[in-house]
Amino acid sequence: MGSKEEIQAAGRALANGGIAVFPTETVYGIGVAYNQENAYKTLVKLKKRPPEKPFSMMFSSLEEALPFLEVDERRKEVMAAFLPGQVTFLCRCAKGLPRQCDLGTGIVGVRVPVGAVAVEVLKAAGCPCLVTSANIAGERSALTLEEAKAYFPAGVDAFVGGDCVSKVATTVIDLSGEEPKLVRQGEIHLEDIEKVWREKR
Repeated sequence: MGSKEEIQAAGRALANGGIAVFPTETVYGIGVAYNQENAYKTLVKLKKRPPEKPFSMMFSSLEEALPFLEVDERRKEVMAAFLPGQVTFLCRCAKGLPRQCDLGTGIVGVRVPVGAVAVEVLKAAGCPCLVTSANIAGERSALTLEEAKAYFPAGVDAFVGGDCVSKVATTVIDLSGEEPKLVRQGEIHLEDIEKVWREKR
């Protein structure tokens, strides 16, 4: 479990344009505050990640996420049924977000973690963060603090320790179209989401 000092230090780093590594309930994440463009560019280089590949936007709660989105009541209710949880929803985003949030697509990946450490880091940062798995692009996601530090011996401003429970990346569901669509399979299944979707019509 990350110490209070580690969590506060990570929050300060993120708020001040730095990069932080912390555990989620799935895998270790590495992220920057959503509105820090220079930190985002640095992180893309650190990860050796294709610049056209978007990061998820991680929020401490669904309530925090909603002002950043353009979603109807049905989509809100589907998201509320599964968040916080091990799922990332692709949704249409509000106009005027920094370009690094949606890369000009009008769509963001919304993630609300279950892990207490991740939520506390986000609260300490005071804003949503753009977060991806802590690894070099194409490599296995870090599942421990030691693995994350091995990937990033330099360039990270704060590390937070703690356990990942599921060790499986989130399910990704596209809610931006007419029907929910599976993009990546994780522990949550499309059938469960479709069931709620049908109930809420």
